[in-house]
Amino acid sequence: MIRTPRRALILVLVALSVLVLLAPGRAVAQSARDEARTRFSRGVELYDEGRYDAALAEFQRAYDLAPAVAVLFNIAQVHAALGHAVEAVDAFERYLREGGATISPERRADAETELARQRARVSTLVIEANVLGAIVSIDDVDVGTTPLGERVRVSAGERVIAVRAPGHETVTRRVRIAGGAHETVRIELIESASPRASLRVRTTLPGVEILLDDRPLGLTPFDASVQIEAGPHRLVARRPGYRTFEQSFAAPLGSEIPIDVLMERDPHAPAGVLGEIELQLPDAEWTGTIDGVRIPARQRRIEVPIGPHDLHLEVAQRRPVQTRVEVPIASIETVRPALAWTPDAQQSGHAEIDARHVAGVSTIVVGVLLGVAGTAGYVLNQDQWRDIDAEVALVQANCTNISAPECRALHPQFELFEDYQSDINRRRQQYATIDALTITGIALGGALAVTGTILLLTTPSHGDFDRGAAARVDVGVGPGSVALRATF
Repeated sequence: MIRTPRRALILVLVALSVLVLLAPGRAVAQSARDEARTRFSRGVELYDEGRYDAALAEFQRAYDLAPAVAVLFNIAQVHAALGHAVEAVDAFERYLREGGATISPERRADAETELARQRARVSTLVIEANVLGAIVSIDDVDVGTTPLGERVRVSAGERVIAVRAPGHETVTRRVRIAGGAHETVRIELIESASPRASLRVRTTLPGVEILLDDRPLGLTPFDASVQIEAGPHRLVARRPGYRTFEQSFAAPLGSEIPIDVLMERDPHAPAGVLGEIELQLPDAEWTGTIDGVRIPARQRRIEVPIGPHDLHLEVAQRRPVQTRVEVPIASIETVRPALAWTPDAQQSGHAEIDARHVAGVSTIVVGVLLGVAGTAGYVLNQDQWRDIDAEVALVQANCTNISAPECRALHPQFELFEDYQSDINRRRQQYATIDALTITGIALGGALAVTGTILLLTTPSHGDFDRGAAARVDVGVGPGSVALRATF
């Protein structure tokens, strides 16, 4: 699968804008163009966050509003990321066909490479049944009725095939098929003892007990339709802490009846059927839902009925999390979601950490060099001190009269002894200044080396930063905050 970097997707966004604005021969309203650009941009963000289903919906809507060939490339990529090999092949082929000469050689090469990879993941099925007109579905999607006139293309892997027909029991079969393979599946339908229909129960709340005509069907969620007798029925849905849901309906022969079960909290529910969910999240902006109901802002402890609940969380700079929480009776269920940075946040954090490592090493190197230079200068200056001390000692030991020839030979450039003494004082002052400068250099070099070492020791590693996505306290590297500030 081609994982296009964000920069490449942004380039496609620019191409979209140009194509939508120009789009010869297409009369697209300005409002539609604006919405298409907005939805495309949103699709790019969702793709970067790994939310491929949502990204696909945004890209498809953008294309429906303002068809642009460039969008087909992104639609194909998202299908590939979702494992939809058949849809990815169709989108890539359409992109290459409609784009024609307008596609750059580099982009065409990328598309053809990925197209070949996805084609290798496409298999074909021949599905046969003993009943004409039976409805064939693959992975809960109806693909036609028997006899199917042609082979059905499917993505490699495990596929769920279901065949149903009025007056017959529905047959479901799981088939595992390799990429590029061709298989035939023969299904024998058996007549049902009584007229049949099917029921599809839909609800956002898990763990709801469903009863049909006072007979239990099971707990939600239901992965597939349930076979029922044709005719009138009464459905009851119940769960502690919620009001009982009831609905009567008629199921015609061969029909599929969808029922949306809407469970409402019982305000008079006893305390014994209630518990709490406590969210332990980073100090960052976040939103969330429990069973499809939005959690009030900044509320981290939520009272809910006991049993399973579907929790969805979106924390700033983190990937969205979807998990199921089991709340026990009269207790608090603490949730520490396994958060991970979004690609952009992780890349930015790693770049900041790398920059601080470079700054720390550079500061240490400069400090060491400055310290070495200061030390060398100080040592050499001590030789100058020893020389002048030896010279003064020599003069004092051998000169009783400054005008004597032997003294004049020691300092021929000075006429007066006072001049010689002034020169000695000047040189001593110069050496003292050099001492002060070199000692300052040594001290400054040491301070820089220590500062660089502290910077390195207090800057988190990439692994610490990545684990910090789920920390109770936010992890950050920035001016004035170089340490890992987190408790796990």
